[in-house]
Amino acid sequence: MGILWQQAGVPGRAAVQHTSRLLRFATPQLATGPQVYYAEQGDPCGEPIFLIHPHADSWFSFSRVLTLLPARYHAYALDQRGHGDSERPGC
Repeated sequence: MGILWQQAGVPGRAAVQHTSRLLRFATPQLATGPQVYYAEQGDPCGEPIFLIHPHADSWFSFSRVLTLLPARYHAYALDQRGHGDSERPGC
């Protein structure tokens, strides 16, 4: 079941409803050591799309974009190492 939210409409217009697919989250451990957090959604057999955030950000910067992608894609939004909920690599 997806998340349903409403966007306030302009006076005289009906509210717009958006339904998003459920996001799945995981934190795998990389072979180099740190754990990396990511969100994913869409068809697991679909064409993959990787969304990589800029410096000092997290996967959440793509939270609104994920809801707009067609379900046929398997979208991943990653937290880069040392950002968001991902671990910082050791030096």
